[in-house]
Amino acid sequence: MADWFRRVFTRWTKKYTRGLLQERLDGVWVQVHPEAAKAIAGGRVVCAANHVNWFDGFIAHWASWHLGLQPLIVMDEPSWKRLAFAEGFGAMPIRRSEPRKAYEDLHAIAERAVREGGAVWIFPQGEHTPTHLRPLKAHKGVGALAKAMDAPVIPVTLSYVFQDHPEPSALVIFGPPLQRDTHVHHALPESWEDGLSTQTRWYTEGLKNPTLAPNPRSTFPERALSWIWRTFS
Repeated sequence: MADWFRRVFTRWTKKYTRGLLQERLDGVWVQVHPEAAKAIAGGRVVCAANHVNWFDGFIAHWASWHLGLQPLIVMDEPSWKRLAFAEGFGAMPIRRSEPRKAYEDLHAIAERAVREGGAVWIFPQGEHTPTHLRPLKAHKGVGALAKAMDAPVIPVTLSYVFQDHPEPSALVIFGPPLQRDTHVHHALPESWEDGLSTQTRWYTEGLKNPTLAPNPRSTFPERALSWIWRTFS
């Protein structure tokens, strides 16, 4: 692929992702733990996030650039093949159904991350999982990825809540880094639980000052219907 095309496409993906989130979400709130901020400043991290829904990959893409990191996103191979353009957003495939090949893919991803730097996002739950389901579980693999990259694992908690608009608000917490060993997946559920508890408190206390504000919403339909009702009822 020509370098000029990759640069242009990367620039477009940043604009597209930001616009998509501003249009489809009622704001994005991000909190970064001080220790996570230090790790991110080092330039190479593994972001291990719970997997809620379709928005997660776009949140990962936007949040990485927002924090000054180039994103690489681990993606199930069938989806990666079906969505060819995903590679332009930093997606790299993993053959989850074949453990040996999956580890080969993780090492290939690690090699690219070491070469280029940035954040590698992995969703150890392996599938979309509502935040209220228990127990929270994480599959193996994230530890091997972190070891191959020699990078800290940052637990990222994602959730989506509804406020006063039809669109959900996205809540993102980068927790304190975890010990980088092959058993790190055992510690992830507890970190996600802590993040979800914090996000529940945010919602209860009222969400203000989003990190990424939504586009202004048109109130024309509501105003038009109100006028019609007052005029003809």
